Amino acid sequence: MPDSSFEILIIEDEPTLREQIAQLIALWGYRVRIAEDVPTALFELEQAPPDIILTDLVLPDQPGYVVLEHALQRSRAREEHLRHIAEVALTLAHEINNPLAILMGELQFQLEATGENPDAQQALEICLESAHRIAGVVRRIAALQEIDYQEYHGLRLLDLKASEGNISSGDDPDRRSLTADN
Repeated sequence: MPDSSFEILIIEDEPTLREQIAQLIALWGYRVRIAEDVPTALFELEQAPPDIILTDLVLPDQPGYVVLEHALQRSRAREEHLRHIAEVALTLAHEINNPLAILMGELQFQLEATGENPDAQQALEICLESAHRIAGVVRRIAALQEIDYQEYHGLRLLDLKASEGNISSGDDPDRRSLTADN
């Protein structure tokens, strides 16, 4: 059975054919959305882009390839947007990492120098642990490969995924997300 996470947008102006195609593809295990014309299809694309677009090329209002061109333009714009996010993320990671490394070194030095003062040791350990957590987030940003958005209680969150080759799963057990502006 195919991966049911794939979604197919079917664009067909003839109602019977549209329904038959949708039923057949749904029987194959795919999620299906339908549109009877180009404006409806463009609206569906704006709601959530499907994985596959199956379109009639001869539609009454506009040719079906208009939808394909729109999907391609949207995909290119998204790629450009992601490229800019990655450039900013890498710059921020570098700018944060250098002073953070100095702070972590100083915290470690102070921790070793506290001797028998348990209150000072505890405070420094908390600071050092926090610095290590920040460093883990910076490593994930630096290894950014793909950007996904997730909804969480009405907020759109930016989920940072790193390639497994660059960051091992043991680097930071707490997976963090950042709030996205757009």
